[in-house]
Amino acid sequence: MGMSAPANREVLLIRTANPAMRDFRGIGASQHPLNLLYLATYLNANGVKASVYDLEVEPLEGLRRRLAETPPLLGGVTAMTTGIGLAAEVCSLLKAAGARTVVGGAHATALPAETLRDTGADFVITGEGERPLLELAAALAASSPFENIAGLAFTRDGAPVVNPRPGPLDLDSLPVPDRSLLRLELYRGHTTPGVPSGGAMLFTARGCPFACAYCASRVVGGGRVRLRSIPKVLEEVDYLAGLGFTHITVDDDTLTLDRRRVLAFCAGMKARRGLTWNCTSRADAMDRELTEAMRDAGCIKIAFGVESGSQRVLDAIGKKITVAQARECFRLAREAGLPAQAFFMVGHPEETPEDIAATETLIHELKPDLLFLSLASPLPGTRYHEIFKREGWLPDVPWRDYSFFPESPAWRTRHFTGPELTALRKSISRRYYFSPAFILRRLAGLRRPGELLYLLKGAFAALRAFVLPRRQKKPAISRPGPGKY
Repeated sequence: MGMSAPANREVLLIRTANPAMRDFRGIGASQHPLNLLYLATYLNANGVKASVYDLEVEPLEGLRRRLAETPPLLGGVTAMTTGIGLAAEVCSLLKAAGARTVVGGAHATALPAETLRDTGADFVITGEGERPLLELAAALAASSPFENIAGLAFTRDGAPVVNPRPGPLDLDSLPVPDRSLLRLELYRGHTTPGVPSGGAMLFTARGCPFACAYCASRVVGGGRVRLRSIPKVLEEVDYLAGLGFTHITVDDDTLTLDRRRVLAFCAGMKARRGLTWNCTSRADAMDRELTEAMRDAGCIKIAFGVESGSQRVLDAIGKKITVAQARECFRLAREAGLPAQAFFMVGHPEETPEDIAATETLIHELKPDLLFLSLASPLPGTRYHEIFKREGWLPDVPWRDYSFFPESPAWRTRHFTGPELTALRKSISRRYYFSPAFILRRLAGLRRPGELLYLLKGAFAALRAFVLPRRQKKPAISRPGPGKY
């Protein structure tokens, strides 16, 4: 299937503004679009010019001007589930400028046919995008066939075609993501709550071996983990330090899966004095030696996904940890002087009032330095999506409503309505964050200049998120797009 090749053969990769990030923006949190940087750097290294435009931090009008001046050959759009409607809008802008369009990400991987329909995109890429995107750009530039590209989905004769995915990449073969593709001055906020501003992110691995019911990681990564070598990771650390970054967020699902590898990473970071970092771990993947080695190597925050204080719920969702392990990892972190963040959820399918009471009890027992309490959202690609649909608890709603912090979720669980779940999330969060004990602990733990101001901003954001009702905001683009929105 051929087509005329446009004069400009550039690929423009665009991140939509994620509606779920608005509370984080309130405390100045912004992360580099690392997935797009990997793609763009890979394309550039293989002879295809690629650039990045990030609607999280750059204005829509700037994108309009750019498309009017120099339309790309191909516009690639990434979006989380809540941003699929905005992805449709961006695809419309790209098509109006004469560009072909492709959408990728976890949502597109879970629902490729639906994403083609809902965004109006010409193509969808499922799973790991580097090779499919390179092959697609080359095919479009040469007006050559694209139908057999592994990992590509498209529409033929009105019906979706979803090709099998390619084999996994050797991560060490990928070039270090090129941060010069970003306007770094726009990312001076906090990469994640509780760390210094102006940091950078990196991955040391892709994938997760676990199968938690609320997570779509297995849909994207196939349930296997691929690791970058520690020398390659430290090469990226040195690159980031050379750009002036002094803090690094390790964005792996779980850094501590391979204990010896983490100790090797810690040895490398300890030799690079002046750098701090944070990461995510599991409650069953910590011990005293590891915790102290991480602290001594500059780790200043570690996050744990606990998700529930009820062992019955933990077993049902496939978390494969125990409440006792959660208590132990927070005890180890506290003894080592390592600030710890806890992720919890309310709204698990069969959760009872007693289970939620156990969650609140455990939160106050663990005393996390930061609490991230969300609703269990039945996102596409998760077992929760299947369960909620099967039980009739999830009506057909716009993708933008699949938020972790909805004001009035459309879904329900066995024992709670959506509004009841929101009220529980807010009241549990409010009782923790605004308790005198938490406030005194946070004030006593201030370590860095400017942290008090950041803490006050965080308190205001928490007030908005957990106490005050939200007003519905208009979409970033006024013209409605195709599909669910």
